[in-house]
Amino acid sequence: MDLVYLVVIVFIVSIVSIFTAMVVLEGQAAIEDTGMQENATQEVTESYIGGLVALDSAILFFFVVSCLMAVSLAFMIPTQPIFMVFSVLFLAVAIVLTVLFGNVYAAVASMDQLASAQTHFPLTWYIWSYMVEIVAATGFAVVIAAYISSRRGGI
Repeated sequence: MDLVYLVVIVFIVSIVSIFTAMVVLEGQAAIEDTGMQENATQEVTESYIGGLVALDSAILFFFVVSCLMAVSLAFMIPTQPIFMVFSVLFLAVAIVLTVLFGNVYAAVASMDQLASAQTHFPLTWYIWSYMVEIVAATGFAVVIAAYISSRRGGI
C-alpha cells in the first residue's frame, strides 16, 4: 500500500514541477523582454535553471530514499504469512495504477505548451519511463522482506 502512496506523491510532484517550470520559463522570458542589463538577466536565468535542476534531482532523491525506506520498514513489521496473498494483490493494484499514472504523466509532459518545460527534467522523465519496473521490483522486495520478517518474528 505504501507503494501506491509513493507513486501518487511522485506523480503529483512531477506534474507540479512541470507546471512550475513553465511558469518560471515564462517569467524568464518576461524579464528578458524588459530591457534589463545583460548581467542581470543572465543572473536570473542561471538561478531559474539552477532551481529547476535542483528540483529534478530532489524528485530522484525522494523516490530512491522512499523505495529504500519501504523495503527496510517491511523487515520491521511482523506479519502473518497468510497476508502474503493480499500483499501480492495490492502489488498488482500498485502496478496497474503506476501504468495509469505513467501514461498521464507522458501525456501531460508531451503537450505542446509543456514540452519546453519538460526538457529541464530529464531525471524525472527517466524515472517515469521505468516506473513500472521500479515499482514491481520494490514491491516484490517489500513482499519478500515481509515474508522473511514473518518467519523470524519481526525485529
